[in-house]
Amino acid sequence: MPRIGFTQAQTQREIQQRLSFIKRNRLRLYPCIEDLNLTNLSVRPVPEGCSISFFYDEHRSGMPYRRGRNQDFQNPSAPLYCKDCLNETAFVLQPGQYGRVIWNERRTDYDNGTWYYQLHICNFMHTFLTQETKKDLFLAAQPDFEYKQLAVLY
Repeated sequence: MPRIGFTQAQTQREIQQRLSFIKRNRLRLYPCIEDLNLTNLSVRPVPEGCSISFFYDEHRSGMPYRRGRNQDFQNPSAPLYCKDCLNETAFVLQPGQYGRVIWNERRTDYDNGTWYYQLHICNFMHTFLTQETKKDLFLAAQPDFEYKQLAVLY
């Protein structure tokens, strides 16, 4: 249904822009871990493969505040040293495996203060650049690992 005041041409243009955005961002490939800058997620190489951790980032995350085990609580060189926040390994991927991280959050609009809700789903595949990646990989099979941080957002 078109918005009030939108012409049919404006509605079609808006739909095309949104579809184009979805198509561009449907699958993003990163050649190295350093290129990732994900809110609440940390990706680190480990001897077994690739470690995916979930943590509460108080500067970039919505509500509620996530508390729990902090794997870096006693590490003075870690950014989350002595912080009472959730910071745990979601899973470790070996080459050829893929995992999914799902979490939700409540945010506040900067302009009018109304709440809105977000559901985030991030899929990770540990692969090498020499391997070909299928575009429907995450739809064709179930993940090897799934980590959820779903909170009550009232």
